[in-house]
Amino acid sequence: MKKILFILILGFVAVSCDRDLDFDTISVTPPALEVQVEGPAVNNTYPKISGATVELFNSNNQSLATATTNSDGKVVFTKEQLKEKGVFRVTASKDGKVAEATTTYLLLNDGITLLIVSLQ
Repeated sequence: MKKILFILILGFVAVSCDRDLDFDTISVTPPALEVQVEGPAVNNTYPKISGATVELFNSNNQSLATATTNSDGKVVFTKEQLKEKGVFRVTASKDGKVAEATTTYLLLNDGITLLIVSLQ
């Protein structure tokens, strides 16, 4: 009798489980790449460089977008500009100085990735 009861309970639990694995989303931050351009250290701080030209390249070295840093030395590339997940290369230039940085592999599923480029 206990065996039959156990099998019935086990069957009920298996049938009543939600198997679609959809989880409630609490918060979604649209994926983006935020690039911050900084100069050489002055008194242990890194000054942010406004007006720098930042160019975004994909892993095939194709230019995807170009932007200019704001007063905080930042520029944001959206998911639409990044187009596909992968590794991206960024160049920053101003007043004849050029710097380059590479991202880690970006999945483009959620959140903002910060990449700091040191222009010296």
